[in-house]
Amino acid sequence: MPKFKIIVSDDRGKPWTEEYDKDVADPHKWALNTIANFNASLRSGERPRTVVDVIILGESENYEHTWEKSNLVTIVKGGRMYDTARCTRCGVTGKRYSLSGTVTLDPKFKAAKYAQCISEKRT
Repeated sequence: MPKFKIIVSDDRGKPWTEEYDKDVADPHKWALNTIANFNASLRSGERPRTVVDVIILGESENYEHTWEKSNLVTIVKGGRMYDTARCTRCGVTGKRYSLSGTVTLDPKFKAAKYAQCISEKRT
């Protein structure tokens, strides 16, 4: 039985997450139909909703990190120059000490599981 979560929003613009454990063939189609049914039967004071995203839980894909420089000016500390970087997909951070592009992960991300970027599968 697939587990998935849907990210839903209303006209106030602040999305929220709803998690489901349903036996459906296409979670994205199910989410669209469920929200359409909700919107078709609105009661007084309820706001129409829209599906922002559907994420399949438990399935992930591995990627190389996509680094983005996160400081404006190169930092000089202890005689060494470096730039701070953040992965745009998973949010891990690190430092780039040379122009070669190799980023050294920050100490809190030294575990082997952070060596590759893990992103949840989106439908």
